[in-house]
Amino acid sequence: MILKGSGAHDVTVIVHENVPNSISHDFIRGELEVSTFLDHNQDRPAECFLYKYSCIVPLKFLGEDEYEEKRQFEAEKMRSRTALVTKKE
Repeated sequence: MILKGSGAHDVTVIVHENVPNSISHDFIRGELEVSTFLDHNQDRPAECFLYKYSCIVPLKFLGEDEYEEKRQFEAEKMRSRTALVTKKE
C-alpha cells in the first residue's frame, strides 16, 4: 500500500496494508501521541513517525539488519490490526 501525505511536508511511503488501522489503534485505543510504521521502499527502507497533532512525518533510514528486525516485529503487530478503530472503547 502507498501512503501519501499532502501539503508542504508531503511524503510518500510504501507501507503494510494494515498501517491505517494501526494508526487509528495507536491514536484512539492506545491514546498514543505518535504512531510508528515502516517505509518498505527497497532502495531506502525507513522507520516513520506520525505525530498525532502534526502532518510532518520524519523518517529514520535503516540499515539492512535493523530493517529486517523491525520488519519482523511490524508483521507480527499488524496481524492484530485488521480493523479501523473509530471510537474509544
